[in-house]
Amino acid sequence: APTKQPRLIPSWVKNMSTVSSRDLLMAGSSNSYGLLFDIQIHSNVSSLTIVGMDLLLEAAYSVEYEIWTKAGSWQDVVGNETNNRNYRSRFRQVSNGTIDGVGTSDLSIIPLEQFRDVTIQGGARQAFWVTLKESSLLFQNYRRSIGSYDGEMTLISSPKFEVLYGSAVLQYPLEDADPGRDFRDDKGFLGKIFYVENAEAPSYWNINNQLSIPSLEPTV
Repeated sequence: APTKQPRLIPSWVKNMSTVSSRDLLMAGSSNSYGLLFDIQIHSNVSSLTIVGMDLLLEAAYSVEYEIWTKAGSWQDVVGNETNNRNYRSRFRQVSNGTIDGVGTSDLSIIPLEQFRDVTIQGGARQAFWVTLKESSLLFQNYRRSIGSYDGEMTLISSPKFEVLYGSAVLQYPLEDADPGRDFRDDKGFLGKIFYVENAEAPSYWNINNQLSIPSLEPTV
């Protein structure tokens, strides 16, 4: 078997994983095409930049993926009637391509240079729609909330930000999903979120040019 090459990550890029050993053993319990969820930045942080995500997939083969984002919550939608709400509105794409799925034994990697940075101000909320073109994205079924933020349940928290429970989407693309039929509420993102607190980053930082920067530290 080929030797797994160490992954090169700049030392100032941090990460937070939402995956526990229990999640790996249970394989997330459920899968969907996509997941809508919010990240809430704490008010004591000046600003923070999301620079990448890895995903927990059921697939052990290559699949097409997309990651979209918008300011605010994914629940900030236009329309009054449930079935007429445009959940796709205002989302912009920050990553897409093919991800090499490794199944439920580990996270599937999206290279950081394939992710366009998303900067979020302190105290602000940012929505993400992570999706595949097949139903192979694993999510965490609601077990318990470690807290709440403005009434929303928290999946995991750090001194910098919180990842909130969201909704699994059982259809692709998002505009074809019927919220009453294809949304499953109180589902959690399973993966790893890479971020930089901007006050800690060097002035020459540019994640998309990271491989040319000599101060990289390999991680496995």
